[in-house]
Amino acid sequence: MASGSKISRYSFSTVAAKQKIEKILAATSEKALSRNQIKELIHVTHSYCNVYIRFLMNTKQIYVSTWKLETQGERTMQWPYYKAGNQKSKAKPKALSISEKCKRYRKKLSKDADRVENLNMRRRAKRIKAKPDWTTSWIKSSLSGQNQTT
Repeated sequence: MASGSKISRYSFSTVAAKQKIEKILAATSEKALSRNQIKELIHVTHSYCNVYIRFLMNTKQIYVSTWKLETQGERTMQWPYYKAGNQKSKAKPKALSISEKCKRYRKKLSKDADRVENLNMRRRAKRIKAKPDWTTSWIKSSLSGQNQTT
């Protein structure tokens, strides 16, 4: 590993670190796990999980077996799934094109009637223009560009 990299600061020689590494390798030998599943398995924060995964990837103990398109919250993206072994990692797939994203959004929108109604309501609200009220036409607007000083 290159000196100065974040991984070189961690020795992974403590008993707790070795146990976590063994736990990751045992779990990933059975089935492929995502980063979040590994994080919950060894009970560490997201950044520490990244350090463990990067260490195991650099030492060629785990590899990316698949990429799955998943939604977490509002975000949908390709997530890597790791498996134990010394194989070549799969390359990340190309990002979806704009037309594919739109098609997926329209499909998701067609299944949710409340969301469609909310979207249509916002579209109708944008089309409606506010009409001037004749009862308040005598009030000078500060938006008209006149400089009013008293």
